[in-house]
Amino acid sequence: MGTLQGYIVGTLVALAAIGAVAREGRRLRAARRALDARIRPPRPADTPLDLYEVAYLCGGAGRVAVVAVVRMHAEGRLPVRARAARWITAEPSGEPRDGVEAAVLGALAARRDDDGRSPWPVELFDSDPPVRDLRERLVLAGLLRDRFAPVGVLHHHPVSRAYYRACARFARTLRLASALAVAGVVIALLWRAYPPLLVYPPLLWAGRRHRDRYDAGTGSYGEVTDAGRAAVRATDAADGPLTADHRQVCEVARSGPDSLPVQHILRPAPAPPWQPPEPGPEPPRIVIDGSPGLGGL
Repeated sequence: MGTLQGYIVGTLVALAAIGAVAREGRRLRAARRALDARIRPPRPADTPLDLYEVAYLCGGAGRVAVVAVVRMHAEGRLPVRARAARWITAEPSGEPRDGVEAAVLGALAARRDDDGRSPWPVELFDSDPPVRDLRERLVLAGLLRDRFAPVGVLHHHPVSRAYYRACARFARTLRLASALAVAGVVIALLWRAYPPLLVYPPLLWAGRRHRDRYDAGTGSYGEVTDAGRAAVRATDAADGPLTADHRQVCEVARSGPDSLPVQHILRPAPAPPWQPPEPGPEPPRIVIDGSPGLGGL
């Protein structure tokens, strides 16, 4: 039989663990419900995407920049006068029609060298305002996942941040409950008060189940969702009769600039073939007293 003091202390420690897990569990549940309330229904799969949306879903920000340049060139608004390896010489002949074109022309101008050449393919990044707006539109439509947030929610939204904090607090609470379980074992051994220990296995099991339930639905940054892949397939099927130039731009959006014809001036230069490194000179032979040294081994 354990002592009364052991039962009292063990029970108080067990109640502290139960109270902490229950309190943070309610907060995690409330934070996840607030997050789910922000999620919009996904865009219908039969809604066609525009070129930039297809390009981002298929290749990210870099593909969006390439599509903008190829389209401007096909329409005669960005003639490319010369091409040398991974450089192009291009000057716009009109004003940009949207924010992506403006960002691309700015990137070409900012990276132009003294000979008027710009690196090709040109790059844009997720931090560039027009690409950021495009990406957020895809995230809110349920076509793309934003960092660790559930589908349809922006990572940087205040509700998302409150949810992340609730997840972190609940994880710390589970570690605290595990530490209290160890303390309960010590108390039981000191006072031979074992019944309070029966609380901890179901408590820790329920806590982990609760964490897995309300921490589910997250994934990696930039992951295209099933709805996003379906939207791309629907856009492929919805393409009707197209001009040769527009069909070419659509193919670049889906497959990248390597899909351009070999003779196209904007097709990226092939990577140089791999060459094995040339053998270096042999180490000199060191002779000491007529016997080869380490250099001759």
